[in-house]
Amino acid sequence: MRRTNTEPKVKVDNPINPYRHNVQGKANEPITVAGLLDNAKSKLGDQNIQADWTLGEIYNRLEKNAPRIAIIGGSSDHPAHILDMQTVSKAAIKIWQEGGVPFYFSTPVLCDGTAQNNMGMSYSLQSRNAIAQVVVNQMEAHSYHGAFVIQGCDKQPLGVLSGLALLDRTRRLRGEAPVFASFAPSHVLQGGEIPPALQENLRSVADKAVQKGYQSIADDLHDALDYILQCSSNTQFQGVLLRAVECEVITSEEQKEFEKQLAINTCDGAGGICAFHGTGNSSRDIMAGFGFVHPHLELLIEPPTTDQLNPAIESLFSIVNRPECSVSELVRANIKNAIRIHSSGGGSSNLMMHIVGAMIYAGYDFSLWDVEQIHKEYPIPDLFDYSLTEGRDIYALAQQTCAGMIRGMETLFYELLENDVPMDIEAQTVVGQTWQERLSDTTGLSADGVTDNPIILSTPRRKFSGVDVLRGNFFESAVVKISGMSTSQLDHFDKKVSFVLYFENEIKANEQLLNADLLDELKDNKCFEQEQLCQMWAHNSPNTYWEASSLSYNELFDRWFKKKS
Repeated sequence: MRRTNTEPKVKVDNPINPYRHNVQGKANEPITVAGLLDNAKSKLGDQNIQADWTLGEIYNRLEKNAPRIAIIGGSSDHPAHILDMQTVSKAAIKIWQEGGVPFYFSTPVLCDGTAQNNMGMSYSLQSRNAIAQVVVNQMEAHSYHGAFVIQGCDKQPLGVLSGLALLDRTRRLRGEAPVFASFAPSHVLQGGEIPPALQENLRSVADKAVQKGYQSIADDLHDALDYILQCSSNTQFQGVLLRAVECEVITSEEQKEFEKQLAINTCDGAGGICAFHGTGNSSRDIMAGFGFVHPHLELLIEPPTTDQLNPAIESLFSIVNRPECSVSELVRANIKNAIRIHSSGGGSSNLMMHIVGAMIYAGYDFSLWDVEQIHKEYPIPDLFDYSLTEGRDIYALAQQTCAGMIRGMETLFYELLENDVPMDIEAQTVVGQTWQERLSDTTGLSADGVTDNPIILSTPRRKFSGVDVLRGNFFESAVVKISGMSTSQLDHFDKKVSFVLYFENEIKANEQLLNADLLDELKDNKCFEQEQLCQMWAHNSPNTYWEASSLSYNELFDRWFKKKS
């Protein structure tokens, strides 16, 4: 029998439907849905799209509990979200075509790079909880069943996930239908290039620094020039150039002009998530590991096409009314997968607190110690040969994935299995299949599909990777990214006692990072007691501790800090 317009393709099995019993919602919302779809059709310019979204048909779908799906974007003042509306438009049309009712709202997205080293950083961590609250408020106020999330950077991905997990947990406790969601990470922003003339000018500054006796300034400038141009590398240049001004190698006016030219050549106009493996792309890994990302959308170099996006929407509809695929259930089932993918890929240490936060929002008793336990259950090998200086950034990884050489985090998942890491292959994912089912198709799955400059590896660089948890009498816990340290560094610091320098805020901490006289000032002010220096020596190097008794405070300090720095 031919389906009429009044029969939705799928209904949400929920005993509660505010739009059935409350006429105000059916009076207010149809024009917002029609407006979203009208604008989407206009933006896409596709004459083949059938504009059958009459106010009456929208009313009928609301009445009959067709899936009400919120497309959640981010604020356009973040580079990852400046092209959101292209994806919003494609998603809205496809949701309607699948029998759902599309809505759209966006959350604030604080850019850590923009907020860096100013008062804005006081709001960065808090923004995760603020985003979670915004998501819960809007989803509850307008009674949305599920979400299609345009995933950005920094605190937004785990903030939105936390809000949706809490909402799912709350509704299921109320006896309502589970909340379902799919995440579509923003494409990777191509790293900027320093114009040749600017490179030459900066090398001239390095030569001048050498002539004036400041070899360290020249070395640091050459080091900065080796990296792709990102917002973080602008900070690296700024620190060196400020030192050059202080040493009268360049003028403050020259320094500001260098900063300007570097800044305006940093970001590609299409935006996206920066190509370094920071919080943004580590969140991309984590969300894929949690099973929330359709493989067609995981690693792109431009906003998704309709052909890439449509299968993700179809998969989202396939998990409606499936409690095992609800947000909080996917978080629970995939927590070990997410942590092991994050660890093997050498992801950002910032994610540790946000992984814990997502689990708590989802209703589980979970802490950093549980993360540590998962990390130590089985050695997690380093299978990620990432570099910002050798053509192996995340943009290159996206290129390899888009070319079909590999399959992004599915490839990393597969290689972890091949290296005997116990992954939860029976865990469900947003495509409506378990990992085992997804990996049964081995096309493009092996990391060996990339023969030139591979990033994901089949043979580990080392037998360990990820993040370690530190303990001390100054803090209960702290995390250190061991994947970013050489083996010699790890051996040097392993099981050693250290002093902690504490600063009230990031501004003061960054000032001291640029302070070439920091160690001399600490010594002159005798910030550490001589007895403490001796105790540290006794613990860290007991075989030579006998030498300590004959040294003065300054000699002791120089022996342990200046000669080892």
